[in-house]
Amino acid sequence: MDKEEYKYQKEVNIRALINDQEYEVRRNVIKEVVDIFEKEKVDWALSCSSQLFLNGVVDDFHDFDILIGGHTIGEMKKALAKIGATSRDVGDQTNFYSDNFFRYRLKEIDLDMVSSFRIVIFDTVYCCDYYEFDIELSNIKGIGTIPLIPMEASYLLYGMMECWQPQRHHKRCLIEQYFEECGIANPQIFKDVLERYKLPGWLEKNVRMLLNL
Repeated sequence: MDKEEYKYQKEVNIRALINDQEYEVRRNVIKEVVDIFEKEKVDWALSCSSQLFLNGVVDDFHDFDILIGGHTIGEMKKALAKIGATSRDVGDQTNFYSDNFFRYRLKEIDLDMVSSFRIVIFDTVYCCDYYEFDIELSNIKGIGTIPLIPMEASYLLYGMMECWQPQRHHKRCLIEQYFEECGIANPQIFKDVLERYKLPGWLEKNVRMLLNL
């Protein structure tokens, strides 16, 4: 796809989320989350597939992965309890060393809540924290303002997860294609990561290529 096609896909996805019956439950869930998090003053942003969906990179998603500001974990728990979200077992998290990881379900939709998304691969630690970058905002009619992590942060998360979840390769490649057509809006995120973290060799090479270093 070229830049205009990404723009078109983004518009189509948002219209579907607002209007289509197949998205009714997900639409209602994210609206409840937006409303209660605003009321309870929770710092948060969407990541992973739902973030890619709202940027026109993929054409569907199934659940919501949410990055939480660490100092608002208490407010998050209170907010989700108010709307009837139920806590679930997080399962095996061998490669995750995040400060906080919670899994909830609301109206059959999974909500994964993470603060300081810390991944450890081959003794290498990468941490994606809510406070490390400027959050982008998507204003959606009938739902409200949805904060999104930047595409560069999403690329790094998928790259790190790919090290032990090979199925993540496809979405990482989709983000690379997006960069090729739309450019890198936040190069400083990549530059900061190269300075602060020892990324897996192949991922560091890819980031340097994206920055033309």
